[in-house]
Amino acid sequence: MSVSTIVVALNAQLLRRLDLDPARLVTH
Repeated sequence: MSVSTIVVALNAQLLRRLDLDPARLVTH
């Protein structure tokens, strides 16, 4: 696996987490 593919995978996971987090951030 190349570094670029790993970076893309990590970015996808971060985006998914960010999509779920805003609701929690608003409550706080």
